[in-house]
Amino acid sequence: MRKLSLALAALALASWGVAGAAAVKGYGAYPCSHFLSDLRRSSDPDKVELNYFEWAEGYISRLNDEQEAAGRAPLPTLQPSGFGLDAQRAHIRDFCAANPSRLYAEAAISLWNELVARNRPTS
Repeated sequence: MRKLSLALAALALASWGVAGAAAVKGYGAYPCSHFLSDLRRSSDPDKVELNYFEWAEGYISRLNDEQEAAGRAPLPTLQPSGFGLDAQRAHIRDFCAANPSRLYAEAAISLWNELVARNRPTS
């Protein structure tokens, strides 16, 4: 499943033009350093983070829709137990802090991969 989610994410980035002609749109096109700088400079960093995170939620929802369109089961939940929105926002902040030159879209893909892992059935 991990390989599948990585392949799907790579396909999404390629089709949105990270490596091609079209460009990623919106907050996803910014490097993580821009996101972190926006947080530091803002008088309301929670609002700034929410604006970025809403972009990530839309992106992740699209990845989940593409699962179903490709004949695979979509994730049953985008808020698995113990990994709510605050934890998801922290995941993106941590990814960006560790990878400031990567795109915010890549932080969203990292979150997607974590959601896939947390939705995996346990034996």
